[in-house]
Amino acid sequence: MITRRAASAVAGVLVAGSVLGAAGPAGSEPAAGPSGDYEPTVQSLSQHETPDWFTDAKLGFFIHWGPYSVPAYAPPGGGARPGSDVYAEWYWYEMNQPGSPTYEHHAATYGEDVPYDRFIEEWQPDEFDPREWLDLFVEGGAEYFVLVSKHHDGVALWDTDTTDRDTVALGPERDLVAELFTAAEDYPLKTGLYYSLAEWYHPAGGWDPLHGTGLAEGPVNPYTGEAVPYTGYAPVGDEVMDHQYPQMLELVDRFDPDIIWCDIGKHVAHNSHELMAYYYNQAENRPDPKEVAVNDRCSTEVRDFVTREYRNQPAIDPKPWEATRGIGRSFGYNAEEGPEVYLTADQLIDSFVDTVSKNGNLLLNIGPMADGTIPDIQADRIRELGAWLDVNGEAIRGSTYWHHADDVNSNVPVRYTVKDGDLYVTALQWPGEELTLSGDIPMARGSSVTLLGSDGERLPWRRDGEVVTVTMPGAGAAATSSRHAYTFQISTPGSGDVKDAVHSTMELPDDADRGQPFTATVTATNPGSRTSSDVRVALDVPAGWSVRPSRANLGDLPPDGSGTAEFVVTPALDAATDQYTVTAQTSAGRLSQVIGGKVVVGFESVVDVVAPEKLRPAVMAVEGAEYYVDRDVTISALPASLRGATLIRGANDDKRVTDPEYLVLDARTELTLYVGLDPRGAPENGDWWPGWVEELGFESTGEEIAVAGDPGQPTLQLYALDRVVDAGERIVLGGNGATTGSSGSYVTIAVEH
Repeated sequence: MITRRAASAVAGVLVAGSVLGAAGPAGSEPAAGPSGDYEPTVQSLSQHETPDWFTDAKLGFFIHWGPYSVPAYAPPGGGARPGSDVYAEWYWYEMNQPGSPTYEHHAATYGEDVPYDRFIEEWQPDEFDPREWLDLFVEGGAEYFVLVSKHHDGVALWDTDTTDRDTVALGPERDLVAELFTAAEDYPLKTGLYYSLAEWYHPAGGWDPLHGTGLAEGPVNPYTGEAVPYTGYAPVGDEVMDHQYPQMLELVDRFDPDIIWCDIGKHVAHNSHELMAYYYNQAENRPDPKEVAVNDRCSTEVRDFVTREYRNQPAIDPKPWEATRGIGRSFGYNAEEGPEVYLTADQLIDSFVDTVSKNGNLLLNIGPMADGTIPDIQADRIRELGAWLDVNGEAIRGSTYWHHADDVNSNVPVRYTVKDGDLYVTALQWPGEELTLSGDIPMARGSSVTLLGSDGERLPWRRDGEVVTVTMPGAGAAATSSRHAYTFQISTPGSGDVKDAVHSTMELPDDADRGQPFTATVTATNPGSRTSSDVRVALDVPAGWSVRPSRANLGDLPPDGSGTAEFVVTPALDAATDQYTVTAQTSAGRLSQVIGGKVVVGFESVVDVVAPEKLRPAVMAVEGAEYYVDRDVTISALPASLRGATLIRGANDDKRVTDPEYLVLDARTELTLYVGLDPRGAPENGDWWPGWVEELGFESTGEEIAVAGDPGQPTLQLYALDRVVDAGERIVLGGNGATTGSSGSYVTIAVEH
């Protein structure tokens, strides 16, 4: 029962993790509130649509602020759990793990007799001015914010009815949620509230993430084992129905947030389906309905958007999603973090643009200090992001994704977005005198390319085979007021939405024999809602090769329809061993695009890949070759001495494997063996390169392989075996052995001696 203050009777369906469980207490009634179309079932809740405002917003700010902001500590190496993050908001949990860095730090800094709850009383947010925060959010270009209303320590930042463990009864003696939300009524921002469904040490049902089980007892002193008070606790009969669920109803009814952002729903019992139905119905059934959204951490079965923490999607996800991270490595303020830990403005903007190009939003965290001030370095980064959006925002806000996010043919990393029918290309660094892009961009003779933040002058462009080249302004990067990243707008008046333009794909074999025919298949697709103009396809092959037919007419394509053309291609009998390009030009109405495909002629591997099977077959080491078997990442440049050699690709999924006999090769001839290693694991960086590299005699060549498709890994460092491998010799290499997910696997190259 609720013991402290009068509250609405609550009941519903308890959910343990994602499994429906027993009903609420006998005789209880559903929460009083608006009726509506949504019922607390997966089938009903799945009908809710993600609001357009959310998918258009692209940027929000997350605020982690609580008693943990007083010690403001997380060790650089992470916490007690294997692979745990450097999160200062986890201070209480970490200090309860004997021998952990936080356990030792707390004893040395505060003393073994000082409980975590002392920080609640010491938390005095005297400098907190909600309008200063909101002014910064707007200056930073955000469309929404999400405030942590209660984290895993159970301290509510509002005047809750279920317990005195809140910032009104304790410490600050202020309703911090109410202050921020009241001030926000004067700002053009959507509002959101984070709520942790779990409390580590709640006496009626805690959560132990290390062991994945709930705790039946309250907190203890980790140094003595003696029980300590759960300050402000009011006894309840059922943690979910008498505490967790009523608190969530309070957040909805009192603050009317546009977003409910849950956490830990996968691991603890909850009543989220009942809450979501209530939330959706009260938003819909009012004189002035509003659109609201719920993330994927309330229920594992239904959500309006997916969240990814400190990681981006590797590719476009058509379903709504949100990346969330801090500017540093922690969400809560961590005084241990120096400037070197924080993202630079350039890195922050690059990460943001990458997220948007893949159909995501960025929820960027701010960790205020205990007194309510936002650290200068965080505020500076936010202002720089906002200044960038002032120039380039038209390519971001309200945009959507294109057919691909990046471009393997670009001379600098770029990301694509679409807005109001135009295609936007954001170069993550200044291209130099020219910007090169893939020829699959739909363009016509009258297409224009302009640089945002410049005088609007059209930039010269030309199409050469599978590449579009844009000439940069004579003044270089000084021609635009943008910094860090540079956006180009491609417009073709009268041609409709570029996202609806017919586009094509081509299928070619990886390799072919001299003089032997193979089939090239080109498929054109109309993604638009109207029938396309007449679609024509022309295939171009290298000199001396033959193709029949050379052209095909696919006619008009219906909405979402496709057409396929097949061409028989025969390489020349005297073709040198190399990788060749076959191009297809697809035209519909005024627009045309050119795509290219690669086929290797005459290549023979100098090794047999015995294990693992997933790394077969070996391929030719050339520009454009994929260097992982399970990710769309490619080689963009490699030393001339390695071009045409045998490439044994890596597997991204195996980057943490430590098997000493991971890769087994049999040499067909005498050869020199190389490995390409992720520089993030070098001894001077992450220091996780496997020991076998040195033990087997691999030595640095001082050379690199440039790669494309992964902004975090622009190169591979080359190491060569210090001896020649004999013909018939078996080569055994160990696993990659990375200790972090922010890593890449190694690749192997064999060169005939």
